[in-house]
Formats: sequence, C-alpha cells, structure tokens
Amino acid sequence: MIIKDIESLSDFRTDQYKAVTLGGGGNCKAMLVCLEAGQFIPVHQPGIDLCLLIIDGEGILSDGQTEQKAGPGDFLYSAAGESRGVMAKTRMLALAVVSPPPVPKDHETVQRMLKEGRWRDADTDHIIGRT
Repeated sequence: MIIKDIESLSDFRTDQYKAVTLGGGGNCKAMLVCLEAGQFIPVHQPGIDLCLLIIDGEGILSDGQTEQKAGPGDFLYSAAGESRGVMAKTRMLALAVVSPPPVPKDHETVQRMLKEGRWRDADTDHIIGRT
C-alpha cells in the first residue's frame, strides 16, 4: 500500500484525540494520530512497542522519565512495558507504529484516564524535566 498524501487522512475531533488506521497486520499497526490543542494520550505503560514521529504541531512527549517539548521531526520510541504519553499544545499530527497491534485491554488505562481528564497517574508523578 502506498499513501501519497498522509495528511489528507487526518481526522481531528473536538472531544478527544483520534487514531486513524493506515495499515497493519498480525505484527504491527500504523496509525495517524490527530490531536487538537490540549488533547493528550495519557502517560501509561502498555504491553506494546511504540514508534511515534511528529509530522506537524507542537506539544510534549513523555518517555515516563522526562517530559520534553516536541515538534515536527521529533521521535519517541518506547518499548513494551515502558511509560509514554503525548500532549498537544497546538493541533498535532503524528505517525505511530505499534507492535504487536493493540487489543482492547491495552486501551483500558488510557480510556479511564481520559474519562478522568488525567495526563499522569500516581505511578508517573515522579517525571522530571516537565516543560
């Protein structure tokens, strides 16, 4: 599969971030992650690897140990079981590749934290380098 204009597939929502599936199979899944300013994917520790590349916009990336300002071209790699999160300061578009593809259990913590409006939980309050 070849996608010529990845940005044309973006789908921004006002209620929470949206992940648009680009492709994948049994070993990985590629998604376009669309976040409006102020939206976030909470800092959590799923059992899947993540590669995340910011295409457009500004925000904060967390690797569970630090938080850093991020923009186009910045990259986050997080192995299965490691903490990670992303928060948009402006409208943000990112390419995410996960392996293996997530199952509903992988999203339970994220959904709970989004419902509670929490970027971090007690397990991640130690994060340094907050920006």
